[in-house]
Amino acid sequence: TRYDGVPVAASAVTENGEALLEGLSPGRYRLQVHATGRLAHSEELDLAALAPGDEPPTVTVVLERGRRILVTVVDPAGLPREEAQIDAQLVMDDPVQLAEAQRSGQHSLAAIPHFGRFELVAPTDRDIHVVALHPGHRTETRTVPAGDEDLALRIEMRPGLTVTGVVVTPDGDPVAEARVSARPPEPGNFGGGRLGDGATTQADGSFRLGGLAEGDHVLSAHHHDWAPSEPVRIAVSEHRPSAGVTLQMRPGLAIEGVVVGLDVDALARLRITAHPMTGTQPYFR
Repeated sequence: TRYDGVPVAASAVTENGEALLEGLSPGRYRLQVHATGRLAHSEELDLAALAPGDEPPTVTVVLERGRRILVTVVDPAGLPREEAQIDAQLVMDDPVQLAEAQRSGQHSLAAIPHFGRFELVAPTDRDIHVVALHPGHRTETRTVPAGDEDLALRIEMRPGLTVTGVVVTPDGDPVAEARVSARPPEPGNFGGGRLGDGATTQADGSFRLGGLAEGDHVLSAHHHDWAPSEPVRIAVSEHRPSAGVTLQMRPGLAIEGVVVGLDVDALARLRITAHPMTGTQPYFR
């Protein structure tokens, strides 16, 4: 993948354990290897000095055995939720260790669909958070303690609550096509970075954000022409639905620059992303 996670090449592994990735332009990549029953492997791949006609580099990857966790996502009637998604991450309390793991791609675990379930392969010595997401349903989080034995995990999805509101400019004009999202109010609360379905505003600036659980949430809006809105904390419950939430965008600054050293094909695939120093939500892509 590219460093922003966009896949650029893939290859199956032969019975001899060999694979060939073709069509890569000079640059820096992240190599990711997945196999059933083995811990996923991720490492940096620097091809910046590679020239046409050069012998491709050879990389040796050792995949270690891990603990298999089979996750089944069902509705209250016990029927499988076919459109569910699983987000699994290692529990890390050290902020420095967490930042390094996120940078290296070792923080998240791949959830591979497996006959109607999801299969995770996790280290035996680490707790993990397993998050189930489904449109219109509450985000469900389970913490799986470290252990050696394989595990079957069943997660029941429940219909979520809905918040409505509007996104406006500082002058009160509606903002169309803004992205509205919810997050936990406290940094220590884990929800895979996502709570609810997310929503895009209509032409009149209105939005409808579903899939929320009862409790406190922090709403914010993002749009490529504006700096993110001021976060708004709300309380949601079945007996007190939240409606009429107003999110106000803030004026943003422009950054101009020039990218050099890339050919035409590489420039066509280039994407520039700016992140605030205190978070991971992009201001602009």
